[in-house]
Amino acid sequence: MNRNSLIKQDDDQDSNTDIEIEIEEPKKRLYVYIQPNDILSLWATVEGLLQSIKAKHHTLSEIVSIIAKIINAHFPNKKNIETSILSEYFEELSNNQMRFYQNELIPFMAEQALNISTHFQQGPIKLLLQGENMEQTFTKQQIVILLCNMFFCTLHKQPDYDNFPPCFDFSKLYLKGTETQLNNLKKEKLKFLFNYFEQVYKQNINLDLCVSFERVNCFFGQQSPLNMLKKAEISKKSEVQVVSDQNIESGLNLIQVTFANKLVGGGVLNKGALQEEIRYLISPECLVGILLYSELQDNEAIVIQGAQQVSDYEGYGYNLKYKGPYYDNKLTPQEQNNMLNVVIVGMDATDFNKVEMQNEKYDEYNYQFEQMNVMRDIVKAYAAFKCDNVLKVNNKRQGIITGNWGCGDFKGDKELKFLIQWIAASWCKRGPLYYCTYNDDLLKVKIEEIYEYLKNTEYTLYQLLQFIGSYQFRNKTYSEISLFDYISLFIN
Repeated sequence: MNRNSLIKQDDDQDSNTDIEIEIEEPKKRLYVYIQPNDILSLWATVEGLLQSIKAKHHTLSEIVSIIAKIINAHFPNKKNIETSILSEYFEELSNNQMRFYQNELIPFMAEQALNISTHFQQGPIKLLLQGENMEQTFTKQQIVILLCNMFFCTLHKQPDYDNFPPCFDFSKLYLKGTETQLNNLKKEKLKFLFNYFEQVYKQNINLDLCVSFERVNCFFGQQSPLNMLKKAEISKKSEVQVVSDQNIESGLNLIQVTFANKLVGGGVLNKGALQEEIRYLISPECLVGILLYSELQDNEAIVIQGAQQVSDYEGYGYNLKYKGPYYDNKLTPQEQNNMLNVVIVGMDATDFNKVEMQNEKYDEYNYQFEQMNVMRDIVKAYAAFKCDNVLKVNNKRQGIITGNWGCGDFKGDKELKFLIQWIAASWCKRGPLYYCTYNDDLLKVKIEEIYEYLKNTEYTLYQLLQFIGSYQFRNKTYSEISLFDYISLFIN
């Protein structure tokens, strides 16, 4: 079938859908954000603009104006197309950097963006949709092409865009607002992204390697997850090692957890700068997941394999700073899948900051310990940790490195989130579980104490869940003690 025969132009100019796609498959799929060359009239314009940048015909100021034109071409009804942050970023470069960007780096990026016509000839890319266990693999060369198109804002909106991240290119990063801190953060993010493109240009990234994006979910048939956990009768628990001075991304040969948003990537391409967003900035290959994943359901997680860290950083939130390029000579490709052994799983925690209380006897704190909410997060972590397609290292299943999942803006209880993740890791028989407390030495001591206390007991995972549930209904005598202390007293 002719690829272009799959495309129908939308006659409704007010519609949110640019194109309608029919694909001869058992299940109709949405169209992916990419493939700008499939809207032929629009691509003809975009292609000419990219060719002129590639030919080094433009100053940095003119390149910014061209990007604004491309954004306007994709969103003709959008008001106030604004790219001041990108202009300011270029203006703050040194003279040598300006010349390098104008004459070398950005023309190179335009050339990569144009390569979409030759490197994506297989037709529409399948999305990783809700309810499906599915994986997509790209070469790092293809990843570069996609990210360059995100930079030049050549991408389309999803037809069903409500279920996908609203920021799918870099246009929001270019938009200047009234908040100085946010404007500075956006320029800082551009440093991370341009460093990635510079490392590609300098051939410091092996573009023949691959990166895979997988959507995983767990179904228990007619059984409830609670009954399945009860039937498991697991008393042997995963080994735990607690570290206070280590970041999750430093876990070599471990499954590295990102504290994801339901819409993958969170605010990385806009104003977010928390754990997930930082991970995507230091490993920009992860950003392609924004194009592929629809909103995560409660029993789903994502797995990204082979994404390389290329930047170092310090700080968090508005204090995030780019520290320079990052190189890891310990990483080598795996022969079985042609990927670096970097496994990142993304799982979204329950947001207790947004919970609307329906019963006055619960406050935000107690609500977390309801069995329904605890089981929701156990199932989420179980889906993430199971990782059936992750290769073994030295004939052993890889362990997990994680931390205070959902304990920042989502107001999760740190002791509860440790137990949830320990139960999930033990349930799917994956360990050891490395737990990062981010310089919280008191939490480190408390986790080590409860772990030593519980690891060799005969209490099953289901019984641990019961201890958590009873903590919710503790009487006034125990109202001020923590979960760990309560469990210790309860057992005694």
